[in-house]
Amino acid sequence: MKPYDRKIRNEDDPVLDEIWAGLAENIDDGPGMPGNGIEDLRGRIRKVQIRRRRKILALSSTLAAAAVAAAVYFPLRENIGGSHPDTPVAQLKALGVIVTDEQVSLKMDNDISLSLADSASFRTEEDMKTSIVRAPGVEVAVGSERMMRVEVPAGKQFSVSLSDGTTIWMNAESVLEYPASFEGKAERIVRLSGEACFDVAENKACPFIVELDNGESIRVLGTTFNVNAYPDNENNVTTLVSGRISYRHDASCQDIILNPDQQISTGKTDGKPEIKKVEAESAIDWKGGIITFDNEKLPALAKRLSRMYGIEIVVAEHLEDHAFSGRISYDKGVDFITKLIGETSGIECEIRDGRIVLN
Repeated sequence: MKPYDRKIRNEDDPVLDEIWAGLAENIDDGPGMPGNGIEDLRGRIRKVQIRRRRKILALSSTLAAAAVAAAVYFPLRENIGGSHPDTPVAQLKALGVIVTDEQVSLKMDNDISLSLADSASFRTEEDMKTSIVRAPGVEVAVGSERMMRVEVPAGKQFSVSLSDGTTIWMNAESVLEYPASFEGKAERIVRLSGEACFDVAENKACPFIVELDNGESIRVLGTTFNVNAYPDNENNVTTLVSGRISYRHDASCQDIILNPDQQISTGKTDGKPEIKKVEAESAIDWKGGIITFDNEKLPALAKRLSRMYGIEIVVAEHLEDHAFSGRISYDKGVDFITKLIGETSGIECEIRDGRIVLN
Protein backbone atom coordinates (compact mmCIF):
# COMPACT_ATOMS: atom_id res chain seq x y z
CA MET A 1 0.00 0.00 0.00
CA LYS A 2 1.31 3.43 -0.92
CA PRO A 3 1.41 6.03 1.89
CA TYR A 4 -1.21 8.21 0.26
CA ASP A 5 -3.62 5.23 -0.07
CA ARG A 6 -3.75 4.26 3.61
CA LYS A 7 -6.75 4.98 5.79
CA ILE A 8 -6.64 8.18 7.84
CA ARG A 9 -6.76 6.98 11.44
CA ASN A 10 -8.19 8.64 14.56
CA GLU A 11 -4.70 9.45 15.83
CA ASP A 12 -4.01 11.40 12.63
CA ASP A 13 -6.77 13.90 13.41
CA PRO A 14 -4.64 16.49 15.27
CA VAL A 15 -2.42 17.04 12.18
CA LEU A 16 -5.20 17.29 9.58
CA ASP A 17 -5.63 21.03 9.99
CA GLU A 18 -1.89 21.57 9.65
CA ILE A 19 -1.72 19.47 6.48
CA TRP A 20 -4.77 21.20 5.04
CA ALA A 21 -3.30 24.64 5.68
CA GLY A 22 -0.02 23.62 4.07
CA LEU A 23 -1.56 22.51 0.77
CA ALA A 24 -1.15 25.46 -1.57
CA GLU A 25 -3.95 25.97 -4.06
CA ASN A 26 -1.64 25.85 -7.08
CA ILE A 27 0.63 22.96 -6.05
CA ASP A 28 1.29 20.30 -8.69
CA ASP A 29 1.00 16.56 -8.12
CA GLY A 30 4.39 15.21 -7.09
CA PRO A 31 6.23 12.17 -8.47
CA GLY A 32 4.37 8.95 -7.74
CA MET A 33 1.20 10.80 -6.79
CA PRO A 34 -1.82 9.48 -8.76
CA GLY A 35 -3.58 11.79 -11.18
CA ASN A 36 -5.39 14.63 -9.48
CA GLY A 37 -3.64 13.49 -6.28
CA ILE A 38 -3.65 16.81 -4.43
CA GLU A 39 -7.35 17.31 -4.97
CA ASP A 40 -7.92 13.71 -3.87
CA LEU A 41 -5.87 14.33 -0.70
CA ARG A 42 -7.75 17.56 -0.04
CA GLY A 43 -11.04 15.73 -0.41
CA ARG A 44 -10.05 12.91 1.91
CA ILE A 45 -8.85 15.29 4.60
CA ARG A 46 -12.00 17.36 4.31
CA LYS A 47 -14.19 14.26 4.63
CA VAL A 48 -12.36 13.20 7.78
CA GLN A 49 -12.67 16.71 9.24
CA ILE A 50 -16.41 16.68 8.62
CA ARG A 51 -16.75 13.17 10.03
CA ARG A 52 -14.82 14.16 13.17
CA ARG A 53 -17.07 17.17 13.64
CA ARG A 54 -20.14 15.01 13.27
CA LYS A 55 -18.79 12.69 15.94
CA ILE A 56 -18.26 15.62 18.27
CA LEU A 57 -21.84 16.68 17.60
CA ALA A 58 -23.23 13.16 18.10
CA LEU A 59 -25.34 14.24 21.04
CA SER A 60 -28.23 12.27 22.43
CA SER A 61 -30.15 15.52 22.60
CA THR A 62 -30.17 17.47 19.34
CA LEU A 63 -31.30 20.56 21.16
CA ALA A 64 -28.31 20.45 23.50
CA ALA A 65 -25.84 19.62 20.71
CA ALA A 66 -22.71 21.67 20.34
CA ALA A 67 -24.07 24.62 22.27
CA VAL A 68 -23.72 22.46 25.37
CA ALA A 69 -20.21 21.36 24.51
CA ALA A 70 -19.31 24.96 23.84
CA ALA A 71 -20.51 26.15 27.22
CA VAL A 72 -17.18 27.67 28.16
CA TYR A 73 -17.73 30.61 25.86
CA PHE A 74 -20.64 31.62 23.65
CA PRO A 75 -21.31 34.88 21.74
CA LEU A 76 -17.61 35.49 21.34
CA ARG A 77 -16.74 36.92 17.96
CA GLU A 78 -18.75 40.08 18.37
CA ASN A 79 -17.23 40.74 21.78
CA ILE A 80 -13.62 40.17 20.77
CA GLY A 81 -13.81 42.02 17.50
CA GLY A 82 -11.90 39.43 15.46
CA SER A 83 -8.69 39.63 17.50
CA HIS A 84 -8.36 36.58 19.74
CA PRO A 85 -5.95 36.36 22.67
CA ASP A 86 -3.50 33.49 22.46
CA THR A 87 -4.80 31.11 25.13
CA PRO A 88 -8.28 29.89 26.12
CA VAL A 89 -7.82 31.49 29.54
CA ALA A 90 -6.90 34.83 27.94
CA GLN A 91 -9.94 34.53 25.68
CA LEU A 92 -12.21 33.92 28.64
CA LYS A 93 -10.78 36.87 30.54
CA ALA A 94 -11.26 39.09 27.47
CA LEU A 95 -14.95 38.16 27.56
CA GLY A 96 -15.27 39.24 31.18
CA VAL A 97 -15.36 35.71 32.60
CA ILE A 98 -13.74 35.38 36.02
CA VAL A 99 -10.97 32.76 35.88
CA THR A 100 -9.51 31.22 39.03
CA ASP A 101 -5.89 32.25 39.41
CA GLU A 102 -4.87 30.16 42.42
CA GLN A 103 -1.58 28.25 42.43
CA VAL A 104 -0.87 24.61 43.24
CA SER A 105 0.22 24.38 46.86
CA LEU A 106 2.20 21.84 48.86
CA LYS A 107 1.64 21.60 52.60
CA MET A 108 3.93 19.67 54.92
CA ASP A 109 2.19 18.32 58.03
CA ASN A 110 -0.46 20.99 57.33
CA ASP A 111 2.09 23.57 58.41
CA ILE A 112 4.75 24.72 55.95
CA SER A 113 3.33 25.63 52.57
CA LEU A 114 5.00 26.06 49.17
CA SER A 115 3.63 27.26 45.86
CA LEU A 116 4.37 24.94 42.93
CA ALA A 117 4.30 25.29 39.15
CA ASP A 118 3.08 22.35 37.08
CA SER A 119 5.26 19.53 38.42
CA ALA A 120 7.56 18.43 41.24
CA SER A 121 9.48 15.34 42.28
CA PHE A 122 10.68 13.76 45.51
CA ARG A 123 13.84 11.78 46.00
CA THR A 124 15.45 9.98 48.90
CA GLU A 125 19.24 9.71 49.01
CA GLU A 126 21.25 6.82 50.42
CA ASP A 127 21.63 8.73 53.68
CA MET A 128 17.79 8.67 53.94
CA LYS A 129 17.53 12.40 53.40
CA THR A 130 14.52 13.39 51.29
CA SER A 131 14.17 16.49 49.16
CA ILE A 132 11.63 17.98 46.78
CA VAL A 133 12.70 19.32 43.39
CA ARG A 134 10.36 22.22 42.59
CA ALA A 135 12.09 23.25 39.37
CA PRO A 136 15.43 22.56 37.64
CA GLY A 137 18.09 23.54 40.14
CA VAL A 138 15.54 24.41 42.84
CA GLU A 139 15.61 21.80 45.59
CA VAL A 140 14.21 21.90 49.13
CA ALA A 141 15.12 19.43 51.89
CA VAL A 142 12.16 17.87 53.72
CA GLY A 143 11.94 15.39 56.56
CA SER A 144 11.37 11.83 55.35
CA GLU A 145 8.69 11.34 57.99
CA ARG A 146 6.66 14.38 56.96
CA MET A 147 3.20 14.03 55.41
CA MET A 148 2.73 15.94 52.17
CA ARG A 149 -0.54 17.42 50.93
CA VAL A 150 -0.73 18.70 47.34
CA GLU A 151 -3.78 20.84 46.54
CA VAL A 152 -4.54 21.53 42.88
CA PRO A 153 -7.10 24.33 42.30
CA ALA A 154 -9.60 24.66 39.46
CA GLY A 155 -8.02 25.49 36.12
CA LYS A 156 -4.75 23.71 36.96
CA GLN A 157 -3.17 20.28 36.50
CA PHE A 158 -0.10 18.95 38.25
CA SER A 159 2.24 15.96 38.13
CA VAL A 160 4.30 14.67 41.01
CA SER A 161 6.96 11.95 41.04
CA LEU A 162 7.12 10.25 44.42
CA SER A 163 10.29 8.99 46.07
CA ASP A 164 9.60 5.38 44.94
CA GLY A 165 9.46 6.36 41.26
CA THR A 166 5.66 6.44 41.01
CA THR A 167 4.29 9.30 38.89
CA ILE A 168 0.87 10.81 39.57
CA TRP A 169 -0.95 13.24 37.28
CA MET A 170 -3.51 15.26 39.20
CA ASN A 171 -6.53 16.89 37.61
CA ALA A 172 -8.08 20.19 38.68
CA GLU A 173 -9.65 20.54 42.16
CA SER A 174 -7.82 17.48 43.49
CA VAL A 175 -5.98 16.78 46.74
CA LEU A 176 -3.32 14.13 47.32
CA GLU A 177 -1.79 13.18 50.67
CA TYR A 178 1.31 10.97 50.96
CA PRO A 179 4.52 10.56 52.99
CA ALA A 180 7.68 12.25 51.72
CA SER A 181 9.39 8.85 51.68
CA PHE A 182 8.20 5.23 51.71
CA GLU A 183 11.50 3.93 53.09
CA GLY A 184 10.98 1.38 55.86
CA LYS A 185 7.22 1.12 55.28
CA ALA A 186 5.36 -2.14 54.63
CA GLU A 187 2.87 -0.38 52.32
CA ARG A 188 2.93 2.72 50.15
CA ILE A 189 -0.32 4.45 51.13
CA VAL A 190 -1.64 7.65 49.57
CA ARG A 191 -5.04 9.33 49.91
CA LEU A 192 -6.90 11.02 47.04
CA SER A 193 -9.84 13.39 46.75
CA GLY A 194 -10.56 14.39 43.15
CA GLU A 195 -9.09 12.81 40.02
CA ALA A 196 -5.63 11.44 39.30
CA CYS A 197 -3.87 9.03 36.97
CA PHE A 198 -1.32 6.77 38.66
CA ASP A 199 1.70 5.14 37.02
CA VAL A 200 2.91 3.02 39.91
CA ALA A 201 6.50 1.86 40.20
CA GLU A 202 6.62 -1.90 40.76
CA ASN A 203 7.60 -3.15 44.19
CA LYS A 204 6.09 -6.55 45.04
CA ALA A 205 7.39 -6.34 48.60
CA CYS A 206 5.65 -3.03 49.25
CA PRO A 207 2.15 -2.73 47.72
CA PHE A 208 0.86 0.68 46.64
CA ILE A 209 -2.57 1.61 48.04
CA VAL A 210 -4.83 4.52 47.09
CA GLU A 211 -7.42 5.35 49.75
CA LEU A 212 -10.59 7.33 49.06
CA ASP A 213 -12.75 9.24 51.52
CA ASN A 214 -15.75 6.87 51.52
CA GLY A 215 -13.96 3.66 52.48
CA GLU A 216 -12.80 2.62 49.02
CA SER A 217 -9.23 1.56 48.33
CA ILE A 218 -7.22 0.37 45.33
CA ARG A 219 -4.27 -1.96 45.90
CA VAL A 220 -1.58 -2.43 43.23
CA LEU A 221 1.95 -3.72 42.77
CA GLY A 222 2.82 -1.85 39.55
CA THR A 223 0.34 -0.59 36.99
CA THR A 224 -1.42 2.41 35.38
CA PHE A 225 -4.95 3.41 36.35
CA ASN A 226 -7.23 6.44 36.74
CA VAL A 227 -9.35 7.33 39.77
CA ASN A 228 -12.19 9.87 39.66
CA ALA A 229 -13.35 10.48 43.23
CA TYR A 230 -14.50 14.08 43.62
CA PRO A 231 -16.47 14.79 46.81
CA ASP A 232 -19.59 15.74 44.81
CA ASN A 233 -19.54 12.60 42.63
CA GLU A 234 -22.60 10.35 42.69
CA ASN A 235 -20.23 7.49 41.85
CA ASN A 236 -16.50 7.08 42.29
CA VAL A 237 -14.94 5.58 39.17
CA THR A 238 -11.68 3.64 38.83
CA THR A 239 -10.42 2.66 35.36
CA LEU A 240 -7.55 0.24 34.76
CA VAL A 241 -5.28 1.06 31.82
CA SER A 242 -2.62 -1.63 32.28
CA GLY A 243 -1.59 -4.29 34.79
CA ARG A 244 -4.00 -5.44 37.51
CA ILE A 245 -5.53 -3.83 40.57
CA SER A 246 -7.48 -5.07 43.55
CA TYR A 247 -10.45 -2.89 44.52
CA ARG A 248 -12.09 -2.97 47.95
CA HIS A 249 -14.95 -1.16 49.67
CA ASP A 250 -15.31 -1.23 53.46
CA ALA A 251 -19.02 -1.99 53.08
CA SER A 252 -18.34 -5.38 51.47
CA CYS A 253 -14.77 -6.18 52.56
CA GLN A 254 -14.39 -8.17 49.34
CA ASP A 255 -11.52 -7.75 46.90
CA ILE A 256 -12.50 -7.25 43.25
CA ILE A 257 -9.78 -7.82 40.65
CA LEU A 258 -9.78 -5.56 37.60
CA ASN A 259 -8.08 -6.27 34.29
CA PRO A 260 -7.06 -3.72 31.62
CA ASP A 261 -9.95 -1.84 30.00
CA GLN A 262 -12.24 -2.54 32.94
CA GLN A 263 -13.89 0.16 35.00
CA ILE A 264 -15.53 -0.08 38.39
CA SER A 265 -18.10 2.50 39.47
CA THR A 266 -19.32 2.61 43.07
CA GLY A 267 -22.34 4.60 44.24
CA LYS A 268 -21.73 6.98 47.12
CA THR A 269 -25.09 6.17 48.74
CA ASP A 270 -25.48 2.40 48.33
CA GLY A 271 -21.80 1.42 48.00
CA LYS A 272 -22.75 -0.99 45.23
CA PRO A 273 -19.95 -1.54 42.68
CA GLU A 274 -20.60 -2.01 38.96
CA ILE A 275 -17.95 -3.28 36.53
CA LYS A 276 -17.98 -2.70 32.79
CA LYS A 277 -15.70 -2.93 29.77
CA VAL A 278 -14.40 0.43 28.49
CA GLU A 279 -11.72 1.99 26.34
CA ALA A 280 -9.46 2.85 29.24
CA GLU A 281 -7.41 5.41 27.33
CA SER A 282 -10.44 7.72 27.14
CA ALA A 283 -10.43 7.92 30.95
CA ILE A 284 -7.01 9.58 30.87
CA ASP A 285 -7.64 11.87 27.88
CA TRP A 286 -7.70 14.77 30.32
CA LYS A 287 -3.92 14.43 30.79
CA GLY A 288 -3.53 15.62 27.20
CA GLY A 289 -6.01 18.47 27.49
CA ILE A 290 -8.98 16.51 26.12
CA ILE A 291 -12.35 16.21 27.82
CA THR A 292 -14.31 13.13 26.69
CA PHE A 293 -17.99 12.74 27.52
CA ASP A 294 -20.34 9.85 26.80
CA ASN A 295 -24.09 10.41 27.23
CA GLU A 296 -23.27 12.83 30.05
CA LYS A 297 -25.83 15.16 31.60
CA LEU A 298 -25.25 18.88 31.09
CA PRO A 299 -24.79 19.77 34.80
CA ALA A 300 -22.06 17.12 35.12
CA LEU A 301 -20.28 18.29 31.96
CA ALA A 302 -20.58 21.92 33.01
CA LYS A 303 -18.92 21.03 36.31
CA ARG A 304 -16.06 19.30 34.49
CA LEU A 305 -15.57 22.29 32.21
CA SER A 306 -15.65 24.59 35.24
CA ARG A 307 -12.83 22.62 36.81
CA MET A 308 -10.88 22.41 33.57
CA TYR A 309 -10.93 26.15 32.88
CA GLY A 310 -11.18 27.49 36.43
CA ILE A 311 -14.47 29.25 35.75
CA GLU A 312 -18.07 29.06 36.96
CA ILE A 313 -20.84 27.72 34.71
CA VAL A 314 -24.49 27.89 35.79
CA VAL A 315 -27.03 25.55 34.14
CA ALA A 316 -30.74 26.39 34.08
CA GLU A 317 -32.97 23.80 35.71
CA HIS A 318 -34.89 23.00 32.52
CA LEU A 319 -31.63 21.87 30.84
CA GLU A 320 -30.60 19.35 33.48
CA ASP A 321 -31.81 16.29 31.55
CA HIS A 322 -29.91 17.09 28.34
CA ALA A 323 -27.25 14.43 27.73
CA PHE A 324 -24.64 14.18 24.99
CA SER A 325 -21.39 12.59 23.82
CA GLY A 326 -18.23 13.94 22.21
CA ARG A 327 -14.70 15.22 22.74
CA ILE A 328 -13.32 18.74 23.20
CA SER A 329 -9.70 19.85 23.10
CA TYR A 330 -8.82 22.46 25.70
CA ASP A 331 -6.48 24.20 23.28
CA LYS A 332 -9.00 24.53 20.42
CA GLY A 333 -10.04 27.81 21.94
CA VAL A 334 -12.72 30.30 21.02
CA ASP A 335 -12.76 29.75 17.25
CA PHE A 336 -13.40 26.00 17.47
CA ILE A 337 -16.21 26.16 19.99
CA THR A 338 -17.80 29.15 18.27
CA LYS A 339 -17.96 27.15 15.04
CA LEU A 340 -19.65 24.29 16.86
CA ILE A 341 -22.24 26.67 18.25
CA GLY A 342 -22.79 28.13 14.79
CA GLU A 343 -23.78 24.70 13.49
CA THR A 344 -26.61 24.28 15.98
CA SER A 345 -29.14 26.32 17.92
CA GLY A 346 -31.18 26.00 21.05
CA ILE A 347 -29.30 26.67 24.27
CA GLU A 348 -28.63 30.31 25.00
CA CYS A 349 -25.55 31.45 26.83
CA GLU A 350 -24.57 34.75 28.40
CA ILE A 351 -21.98 36.10 30.76
CA ARG A 352 -23.34 37.51 34.01
CA ASP A 353 -21.16 38.86 36.79
CA GLY A 354 -18.17 36.92 35.50
CA ARG A 355 -20.08 33.63 35.26
CA ILE A 356 -21.25 31.71 32.18
CA VAL A 357 -24.97 31.06 32.31
CA LEU A 358 -26.71 28.42 30.16
CA ASN A 359 -30.44 28.80 29.72
